[in-house]
Formats: sequence, structure tokens, C-alpha cells
Amino acid sequence: MKLPYTKIMSLLVIASTILGACSALPTAAPTAIPTMPVETVIPTPTPSQQPTPAPSPTNTEVPPTVTALPCLDEMKFILNVTLDDNGMKNPPYIQPGAGFVKTWRVQNTGTCTWTPNYRLVYTNGNAEAARMNGQPVNLPATIIPGQSVDLSVTLIAPTNQSTYQGFWQMENINGVRFGPVVWVGITTQKVIVLPVATTLPTVNTCVLLSTTPTKSIRVRAAFDAVWTIKNVSDEDWDLSAVDYNFVSGTEMHDKASYDLAQTIKAGESGKIIVDMTAPAKPGTYSEKWELVIKKKILCVMVVTVTVIPK
Repeated sequence: MKLPYTKIMSLLVIASTILGACSALPTAAPTAIPTMPVETVIPTPTPSQQPTPAPSPTNTEVPPTVTALPCLDEMKFILNVTLDDNGMKNPPYIQPGAGFVKTWRVQNTGTCTWTPNYRLVYTNGNAEAARMNGQPVNLPATIIPGQSVDLSVTLIAPTNQSTYQGFWQMENINGVRFGPVVWVGITTQKVIVLPVATTLPTVNTCVLLSTTPTKSIRVRAAFDAVWTIKNVSDEDWDLSAVDYNFVSGTEMHDKASYDLAQTIKAGESGKIIVDMTAPAKPGTYSEKWELVIKKKILCVMVVTVTVIPK
């Protein structure tokens, strides 16, 4: 059956209306699903292990071994600080049995440094008693090459009257002695001078009987040096003609020249007295004096004292 055009159009309008109503119905909103952030891990590239190159060979020079040369021990004598014997021509007089100190000054002329283990030792002498009870002495300090040092030994004069000369030498830490020897020379004999007459027809002589002091003296203490002498000539020693004068040594005297205090007749004895003052430093000191008449020597007199601290 064929529908008329008007019905067809009416049906189309109704269908359009129904479809419009359906599309106007509300629709449910979709449910949101939360999303979690995802950490993106970027892999760290691992460095590849490179092989260590082998060191290239080099030409290394080995230094030669240097062998140190041993140093040389040498010593030089400088002077006698005390008790100078003038090359043994005039050894100082020491009372038999008296103690005294001998001091030398020496210099290290080698290349070795002297330590306090170096020492001065006795070697030999002109008599068995020439050691005079001396013992080895160690150095007081370290002495470098070129430096000087004073070395002292404490001694005791032999009781027998004679002239003694004892020799000493340096010794290193190995017990090897080196350098020249030094010596101490003394006499314990009473001085007897017998000069040959030159200007006078008669030979005037004297005998030295004793010398004092024999005991130690304190530093800076006043004392008298006293010589007892005997006139063994056949002429009197007149006080107006005879003098006694200082010659050499440590100057401890108050005056360097005196007139004879009294006439000493032939065959008689008398005393020669000199006022003295002990030095300020402990040690052993000597003075030499001469008794003269008209420039002629009658006697040589030596006094030696040991000075000790207060």
C-alpha cells in the first residue's frame, strides 16, 4: 500500500521527536580512577673495566755506594797552664808528699770530634814514681776539630827527693793513643845553687833549708812565702848589699823586690819573707825568686801553693 505523502512526513516528525527525547536523558559521569606516579628508573651506565697498561721499562741508574772515610785523631800541645818546667831546664819545686795540679792546654787538630769518652792517660816516666798517683782524666766536654781545651791531672809529689818527669797522652774511645806526649816535670830536691864566681873573688853559695807554706791556701787569702836559707860561703851577706827579686811565675806577691831584712853571716841561716795573696781561682801556682848581690845570683827560691775554694 502506498502511503500518502502527508502521513510519511507525520511519521518522520514523530520519529524525530522520540529520538530527541532519548538524547536529552542524563548520563552517569564516568568514575575517575586515580593514577599513581610511576618513578622512572634510569639505569646508570656501568663503566667498562679498561685493562691497566703494563709500565714501560725504563733505564734507572743505581747510584754507586759511597764508603765513608774514617776521621783522623790528632792533637797539638799549646802551652803549660801551670807548673811550666821550661823544657825540664827548671822544673818547679814541690814539697815531698804534697798534692798539686798540672794543667796543659791542647788543641784538636784532627777531623774527629772528641767526646767526653776521650781521655788523657799516663804512659811512662823517668822513674817508677813519676806517675805521682795520677789517674786517667776524661775530657770535660765535647771538643770539635780546631777547638782547644785545658786538661788537668791531680798528682802527689813523691816522698823521695829527686827530679821526676811523667809523660801523658790522649786516648780515643777505642783505646788508641794519638798525638804528641805531654809531660809534668817537678823536683822534690831542696835547691842548692853553686854558681861560679865571675865578678867576685869568693864564691858565694847558699843552701835552701825549707819553704812554706806547705798547706793549701784559700782563694784570695793573704799568706807569707817563707824560705829558710843558709849562707855556706865565707862572706857575710850584708843587708845593705843583698836583695831578693821576683823572676817568673804567677804574680801573687805584693812587691816584686825586697832588701834583705837582716845580715846573714857566713855559716848562719836566715829567713826570706814575701807577702802574697792567693789567686781568685783554685789551682796550683808557683813563683820563682832570686837572692842577688851586685847582680850575682846567690840563691834561687821557688814557692808552689795549692789554692782551694773557700
